[in-house]
Amino acid sequence: MNPSTSINNDVSEITADTGGASSSTNGAPMDERFIGRGHQINEPQSHSEVRLIDKRLLKAAIFGYLSELKHMVSNDPNVLLGITPQGSTCLHISLIFGHEEFSLTVLTQNESLLSRVNSYGETPLIVAVKSGHIFLVTTLLEKYKEQKLTKMILNSDINGDTALHHAIRHGHTGIALMLIEAEPNLSQRINKYNESPMYIAVMRGFDDVFKRLLETDNFSHKGAYDDNALHAAVRNKNLGIMRTIMESRPELARERNISGHMAIQYAVNRNQAVVIKIMLQHDLSLGYLVDSSHDENPFLISAASRGNVDVAREILKNCPDAPYCNGAEIVRALLHHPEIDVRIYDSEGKPAFWQLIEAKDSAKYLNWNEVFMLMSKSDPEATPFYISQLAMRRITVNAKQSISLRELTKTYTNNTSLVAILIATVTFAAAFTLPGGYSNDSGTEGLPVMARKVAFKAFLIFDTLAMCSSLAVAFMCLMARGEDLNFLLYYLSVTKKLTWFAYMSTTMAFATGLYTVVAPQYLWLAILICTLSIGFPFLTYLLGKWPLLKLNYRWDPAIKSNDLLDMV
Repeated sequence: MNPSTSINNDVSEITADTGGASSSTNGAPMDERFIGRGHQINEPQSHSEVRLIDKRLLKAAIFGYLSELKHMVSNDPNVLLGITPQGSTCLHISLIFGHEEFSLTVLTQNESLLSRVNSYGETPLIVAVKSGHIFLVTTLLEKYKEQKLTKMILNSDINGDTALHHAIRHGHTGIALMLIEAEPNLSQRINKYNESPMYIAVMRGFDDVFKRLLETDNFSHKGAYDDNALHAAVRNKNLGIMRTIMESRPELARERNISGHMAIQYAVNRNQAVVIKIMLQHDLSLGYLVDSSHDENPFLISAASRGNVDVAREILKNCPDAPYCNGAEIVRALLHHPEIDVRIYDSEGKPAFWQLIEAKDSAKYLNWNEVFMLMSKSDPEATPFYISQLAMRRITVNAKQSISLRELTKTYTNNTSLVAILIATVTFAAAFTLPGGYSNDSGTEGLPVMARKVAFKAFLIFDTLAMCSSLAVAFMCLMARGEDLNFLLYYLSVTKKLTWFAYMSTTMAFATGLYTVVAPQYLWLAILICTLSIGFPFLTYLLGKWPLLKLNYRWDPAIKSNDLLDMV
């Protein structure tokens, strides 16, 4: 049998998985890479077209058997020209596993293998770089120079990645510096995903590689999705690299990616005030630009709308006259600057407070109330007037709001009725499984054992209250089908209070029932159970109302906040 056609399964599996481009650095479509790579793999060719590698030579290349190599070459020097089904020579395989003597011997016997590429487009240099073997990379670079094959150093694989791309992506910074020194033009190459070596270096945070690339001529700074090196530096918050780019290539700050974002927009979105400070120190005009991807909003508006107060404050500190919109979303950021007079009127003669009143539909949100609270502190004299104006605007409820309220009422009714029925079921069952059980003694047969205890009587009272109130809620849910808006509001208020009362009565029934049974033996445990059961409803109420309570606490005592917070 021909040895070239009987490769062992374990050997073929190793060689089939050793080639191929590595995954992208920053979010370029990895799945697409693997799919693309799969399409590039050549099918095994017939024996008449290509010579398959001898299985003994393949095994020798995998394990570094030098004596086996020399023996086979002495019998047939052309044995080195055989390739795997994926186009890799024995040199490719040996470099993958880092066998130095084996690789040097192969090169000595046949230097033409230096220019051979496999089905993934990988030269021996790329394979050695991916494996991270510095000595072998150095040797190959010397061989390329000796054979005047320096152009092979610039070769890229099927994904457009050069040896430098792979060195940086795999974290081999020493090899990357060596490649740049040997062939500076590598800094100009970009792969099929538009990634330059500099972009990958910045994404990986390799400052030394970045600085060396910066010293080359005509280096490329491009990145995936039309990002550039400055986008990558801002995204990773690499302040050192960012300063260097702003000093040497400030024009990168104005380049937009495929989404229309400049690098400063990344800093605005991520609330990176330090990054904004550095960028504005080098180019003050950046603070006056707009975000073209979001309705031409200035960066000041973008920061305020995301609640990034630190960024908004930094922009105003460096660009006090930065552009802003007439909307209310900037108010929250501006109010953190005590030097700003909130009573100044706009071009239409309206104060900032009036803008907030006109946004009355947002009054049911906590953010709106917080802005109103900050405004009231800044202009306490005008606050009562604006509260009255807001109250007048609440009198009229349009049809759209009524429909929305009815939809919410329907959802509330379904949920409330379910809770009420659950409480009623539990309390009804508890009434017939009394704590302590029933007496079997003559004269008191069938009566509750704990009937004379006060805690037991309290249990019966609370259990009855819980069941009756929950049944009342369930019955009222059946009645909540009216069209009158005032009735629906009344219904919501009453059922909410009754459900809460049923909840408290249920926990009290639970506490008194256990107290009746446990107290005679373990009084401390019974007291602890009662304390936890009684305190739990209040803790629930506190947690549920905490955002409103906290905001109410921050209100000026001289200003009534109930009318505003009731809308939330």
